[in-house]
Amino acid sequence: MSDLFKAEAKRLADYLSRVHGVKLKHASLLEAVAHLHGRADWNTLLAAGPVAPAMPTQEACSASSGAGVG
Repeated sequence: MSDLFKAEAKRLADYLSRVHGVKLKHASLLEAVAHLHGRADWNTLLAAGPVAPAMPTQEACSASSGAGVG
């Protein structure tokens, strides 16, 4: 599960850098992802077990972009 959270942190970093020119440390991004999931910090998020992603995965975005077309 931590791989999904780390992927969310990477997508958040990419977005903030590309769109807003903001660069954050990886640890800060992991803490932000924890807060997006309603947890106090990264360690609490990991200890909480499975939770739904706060942001859709790349695969989910790709799959839904074609929904309803046709």
